[in-house]
Amino acid sequence: MREAWRRVLREPLVHFAAGGVAIFALHARVAARPEGDRVVVSAAFAEALAKEQAQRTGRAPTAEEARALVDRFVDEEVLNREAAALGLDRGDPIVRRRLAQKMGFLAEADAAREPAEADLERFLAAHEDRYRAAPRVSFRHVFLAHEHRADAERLLAELRAGARPDERGDPFLRGSRFAARTAAEVEAIFGPAFRAALDGAEKGTWAGPLASSYGVHLVLVEERTAGAEAALAEVRARVRQDLLDERREAAQREQLRRLRARYKIAIEIEAPRP
Repeated sequence: MREAWRRVLREPLVHFAAGGVAIFALHARVAARPEGDRVVVSAAFAEALAKEQAQRTGRAPTAEEARALVDRFVDEEVLNREAAALGLDRGDPIVRRRLAQKMGFLAEADAAREPAEADLERFLAAHEDRYRAAPRVSFRHVFLAHEHRADAERLLAELRAGARPDERGDPFLRGSRFAARTAAEVEAIFGPAFRAALDGAEKGTWAGPLASSYGVHLVLVEERTAGAEAALAEVRARVRQDLLDERREAAQREQLRRLRARYKIAIEIEAPRP
């Protein structure tokens, strides 16, 4: 008999029923609903649901599909209200994080308005260095693998005397000429030591040897272009996105400042042991 009870208690259906009884008991204690709870779906909201669906699928929903979207929203709204009344949203880190995120969205709504032209101009002027065109350098090089680096001084003298660079050195997979490269691009290919040495190389004269992880290089700087202020037309997309991001972050900080002021916050942290 005892074994039979154990088998019954192990049945998933029994666990499900017990859970259901617990939920209904909790519901009976806390779910005193005010009369006249209403779920209102306005025509404008139904239209917004349809537009959102069209953006996701690439086509406008049919009348039947639009009605199904509204029905789905009503179902979700009812379930959410019931879950909140039962306290099912409490103690759930995922729900907690989602609700905090939605509060953040409320703060961002005004910050997401499209910036005016004057706003973009002011932001660009205030952050000029961020968008300034980087200096660039164009150069060619003669590459020598590690085992041939002893020939560098001799080859450098030949190049300065007018020898053809195409007929000197070892093959280099990335090519022998680099046009209009930024310091970051040069460093990504040759490394920081090469980039630093290149910065000090005189234009129009063969210099070297400059070391890289590949070997050594004899380098002729052909052109240097100084950095320049960026016009708004050239960086509009970046300026717009950065301005919107800054507005959103400021709105979230201000929202948290105002909300924190409404609470008495006590943070108890155990002092670290020596």
